[in-house]
Amino acid sequence: MRWLAIGIAVAGLALPGFASPAGAASLSWGKAGVSFDRYRADAFDCSYTGLSVAVSQHSLESESPATADDLDDYLMRVRLKTQRDWHAEMIERQAAVDHCLTARGYRRFRLTTAQQAHLDDLATGTSERRQYLFSLGSDGAVLDAQGL
Repeated sequence: MRWLAIGIAVAGLALPGFASPAGAASLSWGKAGVSFDRYRADAFDCSYTGLSVAVSQHSLESESPATADDLDDYLMRVRLKTQRDWHAEMIERQAAVDHCLTARGYRRFRLTTAQQAHLDDLATGTSERRQYLFSLGSDGAVLDAQGL
């Protein structure tokens, strides 16, 4: 289940064919003139690259609570450490995805307010949404005007 959550997070934030969730920074990836099949294959390959990153194994605190009164503090420390570790893993995985896409000639671009509004009307995971992002991301004029 944890790997599925990481995969969704990596794919949802970084890959061509996907844009940031509503309300987040409206960023996507594109490559002028790329075919739809190559665009999708690169998204899959770079997603796999991000998921394949070997992350450091983090151990929980070695001490256990001495008394029942210490349990709440101990559980809070474990929870915070787990959240920090997960965040660090996501940063490592995102860097691998970014590197993969950049090495394949993709670049980030920011969607306009109108583009983001149209994207928000398209259900996540649908072919219409993928086609719309592809149409933006493969358009050299869009990348020149909105590229980062």
